[in-house]
Amino acid sequence: MDSVFSYILGGIASACQWDTLALLLAGTVLGLMFGAIPGLNATLAMVLILPLTYSMSPSGGIGLLMGAYVGGITGGLISAITIGIPGTAASIATTLDGHPMSKRGESGRALGIASASSFYGGLLGWLALAFLTPQLSKAALMIGSFEYSAIILFGFTVIIGVSGDSILKSMIMMLIGLIISVVGLDPLHGVQRLTFGVRALDTGFQTVPLLSGVYVVSRALEETENLKEGSICPPSRLDDLIAQLWKVLKQWKAIIISSVIGILIGILPGIGASVAPFLAYDQVKKLSKTPQDFGQGAPEGIVASEACNNATIGGALVPALALGIPGDIPVVILISGLMLHGYQVGPTFFASNPAMVYFIYAALLLANALMLLVLFSFGIRLFTRLMSVSKIILIPIIMVAGLLGAYNIYHNMDDVWIAFFAGLFAYGAIKTGFPLTPMIIAAILGPLLEKNLRIALTLSNGSLTPLVTRPISLVFILLTAATLTAFVVREIRGKKKGAP
Repeated sequence: MDSVFSYILGGIASACQWDTLALLLAGTVLGLMFGAIPGLNATLAMVLILPLTYSMSPSGGIGLLMGAYVGGITGGLISAITIGIPGTAASIATTLDGHPMSKRGESGRALGIASASSFYGGLLGWLALAFLTPQLSKAALMIGSFEYSAIILFGFTVIIGVSGDSILKSMIMMLIGLIISVVGLDPLHGVQRLTFGVRALDTGFQTVPLLSGVYVVSRALEETENLKEGSICPPSRLDDLIAQLWKVLKQWKAIIISSVIGILIGILPGIGASVAPFLAYDQVKKLSKTPQDFGQGAPEGIVASEACNNATIGGALVPALALGIPGDIPVVILISGLMLHGYQVGPTFFASNPAMVYFIYAALLLANALMLLVLFSFGIRLFTRLMSVSKIILIPIIMVAGLLGAYNIYHNMDDVWIAFFAGLFAYGAIKTGFPLTPMIIAAILGPLLEKNLRIALTLSNGSLTPLVTRPISLVFILLTAATLTAFVVREIRGKKKGAP
């Protein structure tokens, strides 16, 4: 244990060099900006700065990338709360309670709660990374294709339950999302599927254009109906931000539960911040004394989502540093940065490069602290002022930013049209009471479910029996069945109570 602490202190000393600390701060600010702007994300921020790290020192380059990673994941909470548009997929669950609080004139309080929760979740994720990496890495090796499939299915049922009042409408939107996920090129056989001869669909629906359309374009269209209201984000008191850092600790159970879920889901490649916040949200809601407040502006809902999505960062780094298996796309870019400087991430990384390993630990810890410092010192005030300008000015900017975000990934006008028509569809869904979250999560995780399920069926010669004979997958299948049953019973009881 003493050697671990000495390595950690050495890593912190290295990260606290003025030039490295400046790059960590710059990466964090850049990540927050990219995360806060709908259509941009941590991945894009890291891709843009990756070439710049080649000419830097290893600690400086990796510090810049780590700052952008943490800032990008956190930044999504700003637009999610102030205008109801998640800046990143990780902050979709934050909109459920964050934006209702903002509409009540409590955006300052909501942003303070979200920022503090992100910090505590990131801190617990760092503790898991620093002290539990070998054990959690071994657990990750027990997860195969059948287990992945069962976990994703369970995640789908949870999202259906927390996304709206009607289970049927949520399931319909989930099905639409799954259909969207299989449009384009078949990953195994290389044939086109469900494109109907439309050239723009040959590559399928990419995540950023879809998010831009569903959340940005539709939101802009929705707000044009009430231009007389003045601004999307009402004025709010911002003089108690620091107090939220301590008040959030009263929700310590929610922080711990959500962070543990984020860490455990984070170590599973590809799932991470897309589904983990919803699993945490569902568990915190079940344990809450006031579950009826969730979705109406419950602080616990914000705590669950934000503590969880920042904890996934530490979880995603566990298999990356121990096994060379990235937990999500930003970690792939981080590994690329390490390779640019001559490091080979994998089982021998700990033994051969302990100084860099513990520098990464220190960079994650400092990036979380800098994130909180930036948000509490000027970030929240700056963004709330920007979001409180007149709708007549803000809505065109939001619309253009969303469409530019769709174009900026592949520089393809087809993605702009996809974003536009996805926005029109989402606007129609909103007006008819259909929830968007099940569709977008299914569209994001659908390819991962298809890939793992097809691999599993290939290994089992087409048999689904291992889903119920393998212990881990059986647990999640049973949880899926129990959750669906509970939702159906709840809906039936609700209809009986509402019957004359």
